[in-house]
Amino acid sequence: MTRKILCSKCEEEIRKIVAKFPDEKLVDFVGLALEDFICDDCGVEIPKGTMCYAISILSNGMRQPYQKWEHKFIDIIYSRIPNEE
Repeated sequence: MTRKILCSKCEEEIRKIVAKFPDEKLVDFVGLALEDFICDDCGVEIPKGTMCYAISILSNGMRQPYQKWEHKFIDIIYSRIPNEE
């Protein structure tokens, strides 16, 4: 499993990439940063209180259940979770 805090540009790119792999799923939370962050992909600053994304990339073969972590980093506005859309 991969976990990242991303800016909107990088989240859009990750969404396109993951869509190409049917054995992977994107768990995507949208919210406001609870503190200052750096985008895990491009390094752009994400100041506290600005929109960002907490994403997890899951593989179908995962043995452990998904455990939420996003609420520790962002004030969640909404989520895009496979099988819940």
